[in-house]
Amino acid sequence: MDTRTQKLFGVVKTLKLERGFFFITSYFGDGGTAVDVFCHVSQIMPGFPVPNVFDRVMFRLAIDSKTGRQMGIECETYPGILSQAGV
Repeated sequence: MDTRTQKLFGVVKTLKLERGFFFITSYFGDGGTAVDVFCHVSQIMPGFPVPNVFDRVMFRLAIDSKTGRQMGIECETYPGILSQAGV
């Protein structure tokens, strides 16, 4: 993996823990376009919990060397921030 960037924020959209991954909706790029980013649970930073749907996360983007697709790495989770707000 390469192409590490600045930290981005997003919200967990879909959670598939039985398969070991989740998707983050983040807004970046031209015009703040919403993009769904794949993240494997192995990319959750030590000391941070596994997220739930609607939890806020901070992460970096990288390119998966096997697939050539963007993926989330170095993910930090912040449980309940949005889910408590009723979003």
